[in-house]
Amino acid sequence: MKKKIKSFEEFENRFKNQTLPEVHYKEHLASKVIEHKKVPIFLRASFISIFLTLFITVSIATAMQFTGWKFFDSKGKQVFEMTTMSKEEAEPHWQYDWINKKYSVAMKNSESTILEGDFKYFLTVEGYEKIGMTALAMLMNANKINSVAQIPNDFKKSLFLKDNLQNKYDLTEGEISYYPQHDVDGLPALAEEMYVEARNSDAKYIEKDGVLSSKISTVELWYGSKNKNNDQGVEIRISPVNEEMLTSENLEGYTLITEDGIDFLYSEESQNVYFIKKDNNNKLLVSITFTFFTVRTPIKKEELLTIAKDLLN
Repeated sequence: MKKKIKSFEEFENRFKNQTLPEVHYKEHLASKVIEHKKVPIFLRASFISIFLTLFITVSIATAMQFTGWKFFDSKGKQVFEMTTMSKEEAEPHWQYDWINKKYSVAMKNSESTILEGDFKYFLTVEGYEKIGMTALAMLMNANKINSVAQIPNDFKKSLFLKDNLQNKYDLTEGEISYYPQHDVDGLPALAEEMYVEARNSDAKYIEKDGVLSSKISTVELWYGSKNKNNDQGVEIRISPVNEEMLTSENLEGYTLITEDGIDFLYSEESQNVYFIKKDNNNKLLVSITFTFFTVRTPIKKEELLTIAKDLLN
């Protein structure tokens, strides 16, 4: 299980796939009941971490045995691939979630001490003994924003982000997360060092302060309805991606929809749409999801697609 990470991309995927307790959300966001809640991509991917503009045409190929989707540019060149994990690939992450549920109180207590924009490594002895370095968690307190103007221009230049969507939803909260600053090849040694220290101290878990880089891993924006009698909301999640991404989400239920020459992946069950925005060598994975504080009738796909296209025009 103690596999050596061979590249930053592999670490990026592993990092995004981790399901971390998000106590930094405001209470009303953390407690909401979301209908059609989708499995996080956080490559969560954990995230994560699907997109376009007027300047290029991105095309999505037919699903490959319902395990994933390939994205091509207007010249037929593959630019991105999104694939559901196999059972073997997902098993360590399922174990990660199961093990850390037993330590959720300790993890939340640790997060409560993290300053905004910082993070800590968190490792349980049990987790390391069962799944190796995959058990190394990164607890974060993302940078809070209250306007898209606070998002770095180099990140948002490809999308038309606004504080208001269709004059129906206003931005209530946003977060910017950054990648940890460290030697990826040194992570296995760090995990082992923390494990040995915890065992020598007869502790069940151990934490260590970390330092963040200036590279954005995710931007998340939450919008609430302008109508006080409407508890509907919209969540937008944007992540830089490379050539491919693994996800724990079942992609079989998604449908390919083409609007104005642009291809989108849409799920009625998840109330979610993905698209890819490619700008030169940069690629952004965009997810737009309708959320609810109470159980509601699903929103029509046209509303989701309209919001998506507004980000591109």
